[in-house]
Amino acid sequence: MNPRSAGAGRESLADVRVERSALPILVIWTAFSLRVIGLGRVLLLPDEAYYWLWSRRLDWAYYDNPAGTALLLRASTALGGQTEFGLRWLNALLGVICVALLWAVGRRLISVVLASETSMAGWGAAVMTLGAPFLVVSRFVYTDGLFLFLLLLNFWCFLRMLGRASSPHVPRQRRTSVLGLRLQSGFSFLAWGLTLGLLLNTKYTAYLYVAGLGLWVAWQRPDLLREHRLWYAVVLAGLGLLPVVGWNVTHGWVSFRWQLAHLVSRSPGAAVPPLRSMVLDLGWMWARNARHAVLYLTWPSVFFALMGCLPLAQPCDAPDRSVDRLLWLLGLVLLLPVLLSPSGSPRNMVGGLVFLMLRAVVWLAGQAAYRTGKHRLIGAVRSVVLLVGLYGVGSLLALRGIDVPLKSSVVPEIVWDTTGLRELAATVAPLEAAPLFTVDYSLAGQLSYYAGRPAYTAWGQYRLWQMPAPERLIVVSLDYVPPSLVDTRLREAYAQVEGPNSVDVDGPEAARDISWWQVSGLRWNPKRVLQAFDFFTLVEASW
Repeated sequence: MNPRSAGAGRESLADVRVERSALPILVIWTAFSLRVIGLGRVLLLPDEAYYWLWSRRLDWAYYDNPAGTALLLRASTALGGQTEFGLRWLNALLGVICVALLWAVGRRLISVVLASETSMAGWGAAVMTLGAPFLVVSRFVYTDGLFLFLLLLNFWCFLRMLGRASSPHVPRQRRTSVLGLRLQSGFSFLAWGLTLGLLLNTKYTAYLYVAGLGLWVAWQRPDLLREHRLWYAVVLAGLGLLPVVGWNVTHGWVSFRWQLAHLVSRSPGAAVPPLRSMVLDLGWMWARNARHAVLYLTWPSVFFALMGCLPLAQPCDAPDRSVDRLLWLLGLVLLLPVLLSPSGSPRNMVGGLVFLMLRAVVWLAGQAAYRTGKHRLIGAVRSVVLLVGLYGVGSLLALRGIDVPLKSSVVPEIVWDTTGLRELAATVAPLEAAPLFTVDYSLAGQLSYYAGRPAYTAWGQYRLWQMPAPERLIVVSLDYVPPSLVDTRLREAYAQVEGPNSVDVDGPEAARDISWWQVSGLRWNPKRVLQAFDFFTLVEASW
């Protein structure tokens, strides 16, 4: 061999290694920049302010979710302060760690399924770095940020656990590593159980993930059921259920009943419609939810999920096809119930999106490794990732007031939810003669934060917090509900009604009408008032 050509080959290989080692650093820094820059510019969203109230009233669980996000916000504000940035910085940091976890999971999956390593493992991390839905749940404190972090961490532990159990595909090893920590035999099972227990305290979607894992083990890996270490881990994970179950026992199972009811109601908390009406509305509801999901998640991100739904064939010599079935099962289990629910929210689909996207990436890696036309395939994937980034960055620019055509439909929703908030808070803050009561359950937390005084609503959690008797109230309503309907009911319930007064604000997207009343002289009993002014009851009455 020519020494010069050999030396050139070694230099070329070294350049490739440097490039591959630099790429993860570039992706992580990009993820960090997109999640942190301008983090405190947007006012608190309704969900963020509501969860901030949770963090001020710590409990084992809450009316509509477990307590994980409350603890996250308590830690975030303790270290970062009671500001918009202080509430969001820790959630944003978890979003950056999710990118690193997804990269590690992608490399692990490709090495298990294809018995090879490829740079295609980074495409899933690139989509999470740039994708609008992942940017939204990282920059704003929903329950999904912590959920996604623990979901990926637990799935990573699960994959490592598979490598430690008896398997015809993956040889047992004496030692392994998780996030750079050297673990002794059996500890990966305990790590999986611990992270699963924590995951069960983030949101109820995690329970679907557990069901998906259980179905896959019974279907593809029944040999795992003979592993005593697995059952130790299951017991440890089961301890994570104790806070939620204990809280529900003492509150009449209200949280579980709420979750079951809103899966079949037209709007969350409303009455369950007749079966015939549910069947007739199913097609229209699915089309509406699917359209909303595509516009919200953006179609380039949805493209990867749709690819992951297809019956993709792995290369015939792939050593392990059961993991492909695992990704497919988890993706559909986490995706379909939300998509088909009348109250489905696209933001709740990020978990299913991740698993279907991982399945698509593994399939693409297989095609690149075993088929011809590798460069054309990689070029096509790069084009889709570029579109994902255009929509993601476009969404961030739109939130900063820069009009761009490529953006998620969540942008006008966020702008709408924060328009006129400071003006309204300045209007009602001096009115200290009566408690604040908001018809829109989403507004109470925002007013509590920005007006500097407690605000209440008929939402179930506020009832559990024992709101004051509604003898005298300052009632605030957004134009989700017609002001005339609110005014009519107020005049039926109270003897003295002053209003409606208005706070008209011209927002970047559209004008937002905010109405408020001062009422006194209660005619009804307090329970009837809460029932009559429940947000979803009023919404259905206005249809």
